Amino acid sequence: MDFRNHLKKYLSEQELDALMTSFDDEPKHAVLLNPKKMSTRNFLLRYPHVTPHPLVKNGFLYDKKEYDLGKSVEHELGAFYLQEPSAMVVASLMDFS
Repeated sequence: MDFRNHLKKYLSEQELDALMTSFDDEPKHAVLLNPKKMSTRNFLLRYPHVTPHPLVKNGFLYDKKEYDLGKSVEHELGAFYLQEPSAMVVASLMDFS
């Protein structure tokens, strides 16, 4: 049984088409700002073309072709952390108190 036929048990045809099409999309990149080390204002001044994550406070989506944030001094200093966008959502829902 191939992958698509297996998924037909769980997804509608529309959902399946959207999933299969998404495999051709560019991967999404995200960064989680540490507001104790860098303000949102300063982050946005330095990286004005990031987009706020739709679900995560202090989370932003970015184009790696424009910003290679993993090689920045701010990343090295812990001002922000690189994360996969969907993993960021899970962590934001956890209560660490």
